[in-house]
Amino acid sequence: MPEHVLGSDVMKVREQIYSFIKYDQDAWILDIGCGYGYDLINLGNKCGTGVKLTGLDSSGKAIDKAREKTKNDPRFNFIHKDIELGLPFDDGTIDVIYSCNLLECVQHKQCLLAEVYRILKPGGQVVFSHIDWDTQVINGNNKPLIRRIVAAFSDWTQGWMKESDGWMGRRIWGLFQEHGGFSGEVIPLILVNDKYTPGLYGHDRIRDIHTMAINGVISKDDLAAFQEDIDKTISEGKYFYSVTYYVFYGKKV
Repeated sequence: MPEHVLGSDVMKVREQIYSFIKYDQDAWILDIGCGYGYDLINLGNKCGTGVKLTGLDSSGKAIDKAREKTKNDPRFNFIHKDIELGLPFDDGTIDVIYSCNLLECVQHKQCLLAEVYRILKPGGQVVFSHIDWDTQVINGNNKPLIRRIVAAFSDWTQGWMKESDGWMGRRIWGLFQEHGGFSGEVIPLILVNDKYTPGLYGHDRIRDIHTMAINGVISKDDLAAFQEDIDKTISEGKYFYSVTYYVFYGKKV
């Protein structure tokens, strides 16, 4: 799902993901699917002047905004390119490759991992993370309805997506194992909300459920019953939302 702003709850998880990244002061860090550049800019705030920071995304609008934000910092370079057509870097040149919430939208996932392997230096680091949408936990009273809506959300291919897989979080280990060129491990990180507040991740994903009803993914009756249940849970002080990121971090072998 697209993220245009990183809220405080998301940033708490992202900071944990950033902590897995190890780099030298002259390292080259690549963010694949960088969007508006939020992650790469946050990483840049932790790096010295010698680090090279490159972002790659298929959205020209996102790349333009990322370039505008970093125009006075020569460490940054943002490239507009469809990653399905390959990665525009020489063999064995990148020290760290980072990506968050991209893989579910990639049609040829093993082709992408082959490109990641090709451009990484020997021993280069990879940090890929992805939410597993079927791990969304929403407290309420109508269990069958909430289960049905969470499953529909996980299976929802939005209009801007060529492909989606709501189970990508749990599949990320298998993808890297299938490639065979990386050693590493998977760490789960859980985002938790106990307040239904605009800008927090759970609130914004529940608002996405309204879009699902508009697009006919769920019925308007189900949406009304779901929102009534959520409102009751909030009024009782029992609102709770969580979702799990899975992070593969390792290196090229």
